[in-house]
Amino acid sequence: MKTYRKGLIPYLEALAEKEAAPAGGSAVCLCLCLVTSLLEKALKYSLKPDLKTKRINKILKSLPLLRKKILLYLDEDGEIFVKAIKNKGKKRLKFIKKSQALTEEIARTSWKVFSLAKKIESDIKKSIKSDFFIALELIELSLKGCIYNLEANRYLFQTKSQVLKILLKKLAQVQKYGQGLRG
Repeated sequence: MKTYRKGLIPYLEALAEKEAAPAGGSAVCLCLCLVTSLLEKALKYSLKPDLKTKRINKILKSLPLLRKKILLYLDEDGEIFVKAIKNKGKKRLKFIKKSQALTEEIARTSWKVFSLAKKIESDIKKSIKSDFFIALELIELSLKGCIYNLEANRYLFQTKSQVLKILLKKLAQVQKYGQGLRG
């Protein structure tokens, strides 16, 4: 097996620095990338090639595309937040709105990934179900992270989010679904 820790070291060290970015939003994106990879692995491991259906093939194609999209957000989140911190007045407000819009997009993507997870749950073999459950926990964490970031923006910049209440409801649905599966 290949080792990967060296590739993660610069990111983790940057995350630990006393800088505005990368921070929580970036970490949420990393979690969501892990989710898409775990779900893809669980599906690939569970299905025999001759049992793939159109539905499964569509999901298998969508997971890497979602991961690629989310990976872009990993850097974008920090770049926007740094600009929000460095600017004042109308410019700052512009970047705060961009930051909020990106956080809301990450939350929507989290929900989309959750919807895909629900569709494949019955197809996952018991022997790899633990990866599926870890993915569910990370989806929950990514939604919580988006909620925390929107609440932090509200506190720091006196902003309002139209989706905060919706996200709290969606988070409750994810939690209920996970609890139902685990009994």
